[in-house]
Amino acid sequence: MKVFFNQKTGFFYIVGWAFYLACSWTWCIGMFLPVFLIRDYGVQGWLVFVIPNIVGATGMAYVLSKPDTSLEIVTKHKIACIVFSIITIIFQIYFIGWVSMLVPNTFIMITGIILLLISVLGLTFDKNQLLSASIVWILSLICFILIFHFVPIEKINLFKEGNLSHNTNALLYLTPICFFGFLLCPYLDLTFHRVIQSNTSLNSKIIFTMGFCFMFFLMVLFTFFYARPMANIIEGVTWFLKDQKPLPLAYIYLVVFHILIQAGFTVILHLRSLFQTIKRSNRTFFLLFILSIIFFLLPIIFNTKYTFLNMTVNEIIYRSFMAFYSLIAPAYVFLFLIPKNKKNISLNNYHLFIWVIVILFALPFYAVGFLGVKWNLEICSLIGLVIVLLSRVLIRDRNVNF
Repeated sequence: MKVFFNQKTGFFYIVGWAFYLACSWTWCIGMFLPVFLIRDYGVQGWLVFVIPNIVGATGMAYVLSKPDTSLEIVTKHKIACIVFSIITIIFQIYFIGWVSMLVPNTFIMITGIILLLISVLGLTFDKNQLLSASIVWILSLICFILIFHFVPIEKINLFKEGNLSHNTNALLYLTPICFFGFLLCPYLDLTFHRVIQSNTSLNSKIIFTMGFCFMFFLMVLFTFFYARPMANIIEGVTWFLKDQKPLPLAYIYLVVFHILIQAGFTVILHLRSLFQTIKRSNRTFFLLFILSIIFFLLPIIFNTKYTFLNMTVNEIIYRSFMAFYSLIAPAYVFLFLIPKNKKNISLNNYHLFIWVIVILFALPFYAVGFLGVKWNLEICSLIGLVIVLLSRVLIRDRNVNF
């Protein structure tokens, strides 16, 4: 096993980091946002999600060509990276609570024990954590393969485009939002920076390309195949196959196992990155613990019988989280991490004030666009994006303080 992972320029070491990246990025976004996009917009919704996601994540290794550049970003924008990981952890916890309602508690306990045993391998050394990631990814791949044993592809209306909730042309308004978010969010992800800082520039490019163009792609391809059934199941509606038979429980259990183990492992990877970044900050971890409990219980409180804006409350909460990844985080990267006139942007009070004001002006448009999909209001989110893009002119390339 030492030979397998210890050679820092060897093939298996690089593959291990690629597994790590694929699992660290297989969140409840990759595992479920396409479910809503395919439900509302058809197959095109999956493409609009996948393309900018893979391009943005892969591109980070090519933009940050040196490990020192990554270290500089984490040092200068430490608080933003910490907040990004905290929000990501809470988001996964919330989603785990939501999905857990679909299966018996015994199944959840067994899945948790399996995840715990796998994660114990990664508590001490990096090489063991790479092995843990490999096991998690392979388990998801096995689930992907097995669903076709219980439900062949021809029995599911994968490409049925009828009865969409509204005009699919509205997806065009969300396309720039997806590109903006997925192209910029990776630069605040501590797990991504960990990969770059642990490898040479060439190795990082190979790892990111392999991890996202192949391994992560297979995970979101899995999402594509279970999207239509899960869109109904999460709302408490029975999904029927083409032969009018209900979806087998084994199918549901396989999908839920994949979701729980990937989301749980994402939490573990971000927790470890937080421990390494914050180190001894008991108050931060206590706050994270309290918030995790609250958000885990929210989907149980707001179950499928509660609806608002023609959506379940749980879906509204899920979509609200997306405002962080489509607006707040990428706007921060857009305004502060991208040099202006070949000069770095100073992170001072004036610039932070601009960022807050931009968020406050753009957020209502994003909210209407994301929550008003039943009424073709997606164009409002595009207005919010224009506000963010235009705000760049207010950022100065020299120190300005109040």
